[in-house]
Amino acid sequence: MRRRIVVIDEAWAVLGNLQTAEWLAASYKLSRSHGVQYIAVLHRLSDLLAAGMEGSRQHKLARGLLSDSETVVAYSQPPSEIEATARLLELNELEAEYLGQLPRGMALWKVGRRSFIVEHVLARGELAIVDTDARMAVDPREFGNSEGSAGGNSRVVGHA
Repeated sequence: MRRRIVVIDEAWAVLGNLQTAEWLAASYKLSRSHGVQYIAVLHRLSDLLAAGMEGSRQHKLARGLLSDSETVVAYSQPPSEIEATARLLELNELEAEYLGQLPRGMALWKVGRRSFIVEHVLARGELAIVDTDARMAVDPREFGNSEGSAGGNSRVVGHA
């Protein structure tokens, strides 16, 4: 049997379509028999709640996908997200505390009912694939000056 990994980036957007959400829920249930591993990517777990109105079929499907996920990897969350994330993942007080303090590259892994703090180490060449911040950097050449100046007496020295 051929094995596959299906990555669903911005999964909240995919779940916004009822037919797609139903297909995905059914696919999750049959994934082992089809040799498929699904990876749903979200910036915040609370994004799942945006899949539909409270109590709607889409909302229930989104929560069901989270419940059907054997492994959840959660990176550091801002204070405004800790409570919702803790509730959705059924985190205890210590896990929730860690979630707000994890440095870059560290994550809380929930595997079944067990939790782990894991350091993710990038192999050579992987940074170019996963560094989405690089796309936010300003390239001075985009301003039409080949010498790297943003024009006038100013120049780009970095970004916030």
